[in-house]
Amino acid sequence: MVFGNTLFTCFLSEESERNRELWVPLLTFFLRKLVEMTAARFVRHLKQYYQHLLKMMGRECKLEIRTLLSNIFAKIYDEMCKQIAKEESKILLEQKSVLIAEKRKECDKSINPEEAFSFVDQYALLLDQPNKDKTSCNVTALRDENNNINDNY
Repeated sequence: MVFGNTLFTCFLSEESERNRELWVPLLTFFLRKLVEMTAARFVRHLKQYYQHLLKMMGRECKLEIRTLLSNIFAKIYDEMCKQIAKEESKILLEQKSVLIAEKRKECDKSINPEEAFSFVDQYALLLDQPNKDKTSCNVTALRDENNNINDNY
């Protein structure tokens, strides 16, 4: 990162076109490597070089450097879109969790706790029976059995 900052500073501080031309091959190589970096590494380096890249956009540069700058800003855009998508998915997951929690609270309020415990116990018994077809167990059947048991008591 120190090397990159030094390179950008030297290139941008040169007043004469001829002196700037001396830095072009090294700058081209560096920008090409910057574009090829992995996403995580690119973001770390970008924090250091972003202001330099913006200043370079305002300078008159060779086509190869302008093309590389364009590729870098396209990669910045792609990384921003990925980050936004991650944030949106986190928000959606949080919203789903809240909705599920609210539904559970509604169910907890509507079911008598004694019935709920009885229902869960019966479900556990049905799952423990070795010859019982577990795929045929459904909520309606369990509720019917629960009502039958309660009627017997």
